[in-house]
Amino acid sequence: MTWTSVLGPEVNGIWPKYSNVTNVNSVDANYSSAALVTGDDLGLVKLFRFPCLKKGGSASSKGPSRPLGSLQTSQASKGLVVCLPGPIGAKFKKYIGHSAHVTTVRWSSDLQWVVSTGGADHAVFQWRFLPEGVMNGVLEPLLQEGYADSNSGESDSDVSDVPELDSDIEQEAQTSYERQVYKEDLPQLRKKLIGSLKRQKAPEEGLRLQFVHGYRGFDCRNNLFYSQGGEVVYHVAAVAVVYGRQQHAQRFYLGHDDDILCLATHPLKDYVASAQVGRDPAVHVWDVQTLKCLSLLKGHHSKGVCALEFTADGKSLISVGIDEFHSIVIWDWKKGERLAKARGHKEKTFVVKSNPFRMDKLVTVGIKHIKFWQHSGGGLTFKRGIFGNLGRQETMMSACYGRSEDLVFSGATNGDVYIWRDTTLIKTVKAHDGPVFAMCSLDK
Repeated sequence: MTWTSVLGPEVNGIWPKYSNVTNVNSVDANYSSAALVTGDDLGLVKLFRFPCLKKGGSASSKGPSRPLGSLQTSQASKGLVVCLPGPIGAKFKKYIGHSAHVTTVRWSSDLQWVVSTGGADHAVFQWRFLPEGVMNGVLEPLLQEGYADSNSGESDSDVSDVPELDSDIEQEAQTSYERQVYKEDLPQLRKKLIGSLKRQKAPEEGLRLQFVHGYRGFDCRNNLFYSQGGEVVYHVAAVAVVYGRQQHAQRFYLGHDDDILCLATHPLKDYVASAQVGRDPAVHVWDVQTLKCLSLLKGHHSKGVCALEFTADGKSLISVGIDEFHSIVIWDWKKGERLAKARGHKEKTFVVKSNPFRMDKLVTVGIKHIKFWQHSGGGLTFKRGIFGNLGRQETMMSACYGRSEDLVFSGATNGDVYIWRDTTLIKTVKAHDGPVFAMCSLDK
């Protein structure tokens, strides 16, 4: 037997009282464990008891006489499954992983797994279902140690003047990351829904994030790295993934609550910086081995952060926002303090690179611009690239420094590599037929 309808007497309890029954997109019932999984427009995967009969119900707090299992995040992630106050109705457990609406949830044929798909994040999540016996066994300390279950209850770019952009770049240039509702708004919205009615006890099952399929590459770059231990670090949706190739296993940093847009690795230690979409987007610096957050940087960007870069000495972190002016901020990330801030450019900025020889110099590239920056005290000033007669002012997609502090390479949408001495173009080389999306210089 199956149940996959969001409407009907058996699933009345998934809807808050007085709700308009539109924000739950998918359900699937596990008859053998009397559990129901749902996916909704808020990006949450929820687990109810099944059947869940009474809308806005007030079942006994003792709950059903028969115990159930659990869906939980993996021990390796050492992060929190953020559990928000639920709406009035049956109690449930809820889990955050998707950055936007969840389109579909389904049990596997053996009822040991739940698979969920995201709409805006294009991600597929695989969750492990843990029966009651497992939850009361060796894995139960995981919830107490590092996980919280709910038992208690844009684009500002106009590319009309750059007809040479290919369709992928043009689409990316017009991408908007603005949200009508940000994840940080959810606690306040939930509070408005909570009343005095009692809710049915949440099921004793939980979800464990086992494997994330996918990689965000359609609008991101410089976001795939090796850790010092040889693991692969990347991101998809709101999850930063640390993948071990030999074990074919993933560990997760789950500190973000919205789409991650960029990553950077520390030059000396096994640390990663990651940043996200948000009204006041957070930049997280975390340890690859322990998956613990070392620093949380907020308060100087809006809408989101699209690029990150550590300085060569590892003491400072540079971030570029997706606000109207693509603001650039230099941080003392250990202290959580801003060292400098400046407007970047009116058009979208794709990459920021720090000079490996001079900690006070950096370069940014993007739509129809390349800028060379100097950090002095609390100030941040720039000089535009001088093209002369050697090349057109193209949109730059990538950049890197050469073997000296004044040598810079940039990759253009027309396939050319531009070579710069200080701020002046000295040569162009036809390297590719299409855009140069990534580049790296070697010591040799």
